[in-house]
Amino acid sequence: MVRIRIHSCDEAEPFARFLPREGVVVAMPRCSDSRHAWHLVRLDRSVRYQALEFSHCLVASRWLDRPINRVQPASVFLLLVPAGQAAVPDGFSRSQYLRVARGAAQMIAGEAGASQERAPAPGVPGPPPG
Repeated sequence: MVRIRIHSCDEAEPFARFLPREGVVVAMPRCSDSRHAWHLVRLDRSVRYQALEFSHCLVASRWLDRPINRVQPASVFLLLVPAGQAAVPDGFSRSQYLRVARGAAQMIAGEAGASQERAPAPGVPGPPPG
């Protein structure tokens, strides 16, 4: 199980108040209009944004030569997937989903499922208490 933590890079973006978020990578669908490696992430907590509920998101490193990994956060594109569309098919188009922010993402657990959470990046708030 690969887990990803998504942070905000720009606190001025309207979606920034919903981050950080964590979730599990459930697929890596191919995008028809992007060469980036996209990760479909099932969020631990869904997001209600612009009067819609989102249970999944698509994230991809903004830089083709800098994949999302555990070493350090990668700058990412973030697209929201509506709750009723949890399966994203191969060949999807970025325009099918709501682009909400640029952020930073980092893997926080590997195949064995052992949690290896790291401290938030400087200036990024930690998870809410509870």
